[in-house]
Amino acid sequence: MMQSGSPVDKAHFRVEEARALARLGRAEEAAALAMEITGQLSAARPEDAGRTYALLAEIFAELGDGARAKELYELAAEFLKPSNPSRYLVDVYTKLAQLEEQDGNKDEAFELMKKALHMQQSVAAKVSS
Repeated sequence: MMQSGSPVDKAHFRVEEARALARLGRAEEAAALAMEITGQLSAARPEDAGRTYALLAEIFAELGDGARAKELYELAAEFLKPSNPSRYLVDVYTKLAQLEEQDGNKDEAFELMKKALHMQQSVAAKVSS
């Protein structure tokens, strides 16, 4: 286990540990660890917390828990919005859209993809200026 580093560094390490557990088929352990990590994010900067929530959402999506993944992506988006425009927010909106589409929610998926595209254009404009 990681002995030093910031709370966010430790949370990211634990996220990767949870991802490994999920890939090994140890879904319950991965989910429990992922939930534990969410409690460690209160001291994180909003962008770091948002990025970590997005990583946790990926784990739940991989585990087939789309509802929990959507909740975590939505939470990630809330934390990432203050740092607009953000490539991380583009990714969150895109993955949320994919989950909505899988659930048959075409209108919600379309709206999220429009947000992702608009955000991507804003990021590109920011980078080129």
